Amino acid sequence: DDSGVFAEFRSAGSRVDAAGQQYYVMEYVVERPGKFRRHNYSSYAVKGTQLLTFNAQCPETLWSRDGEELQQSAESFVLLP
Repeated sequence: DDSGVFAEFRSAGSRVDAAGQQYYVMEYVVERPGKFRRHNYSSYAVKGTQLLTFNAQCPETLWSRDGEELQQSAESFVLLP
């Protein structure tokens, strides 16, 4: 599109919690050159007809400092029964 914003895919995976709930994770960077570059780590789950998400993000320049903690936060996302 003509917005000038693009995304760079980094990784994806999945996990299952102790209750059998499936979660999907995705890591990606969103950038608008000259404006921003943000690193994202997201966790997704489906419950009934709802898609629930947890997204942790920070400027790309801070990912080396904050990324591990943000990733752990997103991976701690769980749905209550």
